[in-house]
Amino acid sequence: MPLLSRLNLCNKLLLVIGIFVIVFISFSSVNFLYIKGILVQENQARVMARIEKGASEIDGFFKEKARSAWTFCLDPEIQYWLETNTQRRISHRNDRVYQQMIQQFKRIVENDPQIKSVFIASEKTQEYFDHAERDPGADYYVGQRPWYQDTVEAEHPIYDIDYDLLDGNVYAAYQNPIYNENKQLLGIGGLDISIETIETVLADLKLFKSSLPFLVAKDGTFLFHPDEEMVLKKKITDLEDSDKYHNVKDAGLKMIAGESGCEQITYEGQDHYLAFTSIQILDATLALSIPKHEMDQALDRVIRNTMLSLFAILLLMILGTVYVANSVANPIRRLTHLITQNIQDKDLTTRIPVKSIDEAGELASAFNEFMDTLEAIILNVKTTAQAVGVTVKEMDQTSEMLGQGAKDQTERVNQVVTSAQEISLTVRDNAKNAVNAADAAEQAQGRSKQGFDRMVAIEQEMDQIVSSAEMTEQIVRILADQAAEIDEIIRVIHDVMEQTGILSINASIEAVKAGELGSGFSVVAEEIQSLATRTDQATNRITEVIHSVQENVKKTSESISTVYQLVSEGKEHSIQSKETFESIVLTVTHSTELIRHIATVSEQQCREIDVISEHMKTIQTVTNQSQESASELNLSSSSLNAEMRQLNDLVGQFTTKDQTPKTG
Repeated sequence: MPLLSRLNLCNKLLLVIGIFVIVFISFSSVNFLYIKGILVQENQARVMARIEKGASEIDGFFKEKARSAWTFCLDPEIQYWLETNTQRRISHRNDRVYQQMIQQFKRIVENDPQIKSVFIASEKTQEYFDHAERDPGADYYVGQRPWYQDTVEAEHPIYDIDYDLLDGNVYAAYQNPIYNENKQLLGIGGLDISIETIETVLADLKLFKSSLPFLVAKDGTFLFHPDEEMVLKKKITDLEDSDKYHNVKDAGLKMIAGESGCEQITYEGQDHYLAFTSIQILDATLALSIPKHEMDQALDRVIRNTMLSLFAILLLMILGTVYVANSVANPIRRLTHLITQNIQDKDLTTRIPVKSIDEAGELASAFNEFMDTLEAIILNVKTTAQAVGVTVKEMDQTSEMLGQGAKDQTERVNQVVTSAQEISLTVRDNAKNAVNAADAAEQAQGRSKQGFDRMVAIEQEMDQIVSSAEMTEQIVRILADQAAEIDEIIRVIHDVMEQTGILSINASIEAVKAGELGSGFSVVAEEIQSLATRTDQATNRITEVIHSVQENVKKTSESISTVYQLVSEGKEHSIQSKETFESIVLTVTHSTELIRHIATVSEQQCREIDVISEHMKTIQTVTNQSQESASELNLSSSSLNAEMRQLNDLVGQFTTKDQTPKTG
């Protein structure tokens, strides 16, 4: 419940009202859905009652119209005429019974405009006679017509709705079989009732603006429909489920089965309620399609008005709750403001006036009692604080005197200790410096000796380099002499090659002179000439290489001479460096001995000063402890004095009966 604890009284009441509103709206929504279902059922029942009444009216309408036909079908003269008239297509101009019958038919039509035709059919002659005496033709036989056959098969009066072949209109034909005393069929009498005449009855079925009444035959064919394209051309079962039609076919199957009820369908893309009931006399079904939104419109209006009333009631409840919450919270706010003001002013003499006996008055009385108790406590604290303040001032003066003496002694001891520490530090630094200098001198001595040894090694290496340079120079001279010898040999080979060429030419000349006998010798001469040529080429190449070697040997000899000169000079410098390092080693050794002696003396002085410093530290510790004790006593006294002053200041902020009340 942390959230509720942070809310004020008014918000808590509003929260409770909000929860109540949510629960109430949820309950009302469920209740409204239940009520809406009941109202929908009542509307459907009202529609069914109305359509059943319409079916009854249509049934009575057709029974009333059929009474005329039923009357003349029972006329003995007409029955006798049907039984005795056996010749087909003869003139009945002089037939008294026939003329009376036709006149009776005409009176029926003239007296009732809703009856379009009165007729009779003869079983024996297979002829058809009506009030207008129309001639259907010589090939017209009533026994071949479906309406005649259906009536004969039914053996009782039936209604048949169909087009009239002569005028093309739709009629509901009442057809009554006529029998003699021996139950032999004499013919069929009846009349045609215009379907349009039942529009008045169907119009009364329009409980809603867009209601759609229609008649469906026992096979599902539309017998009547505001859309003439549907009448006797389509069946209700042809309307398969699609985007425009849904559940219409299932409802049509129930109509064909002779059931009654109310179904929800989709017709022409809109939701409808389809109420239907059977008309026994027509063996058909009367149906009324009502747009769902029109039937639900009245329900929605009732629900909307009810919801508006409920919201108005809820708004009044919320406003009333806010008023009650404010009436409770405002006195508490005023009381809180007065308490806060007294606390800010620190006035313990002010009391809150009690103006009511409710919870706010009880809270004010309790606050006044608390202020009485708090004022008495503050007065006692003031008296005690003043007495303690006097004692604290005396203790503060004593601790201040002790602290001053300890402070003077501590300053003197600190001066001695500081001086001893400075001397000790100076001597210790000197000792450390002497030791470091001795170590550095020893390192310098070692490095000087290493340098001297290195110079000796360098001198030996320089001797080896000089020896190597002399040997290399001798080798280069030998190479130069050998290159010269090789050059002489090449000259000899070149001369031999020239002589060989000359001999080869002479051999070729002799071979030519010898003819065929010298052909083999000619080949040898050519090979010698080829060998001489290759030898000359190789000799020239060797000559070039020898000349290159001689040049390199000459350059090498010059480089070695330069190196030899530089090495000789380096050897002289290394001898001088060796002598210098010998002098440095002697000097460093003597300095090391002196520095080591100074370091030993400095360490001894440092130990003696450390002993003096330890004694002074002991004296300093005792003095510091005395000063700390005095300081702590002084601080405690000062702190206590400050706290007593603060206590007096805090208590002095409250206005009590021993002071003048604050104003403002």
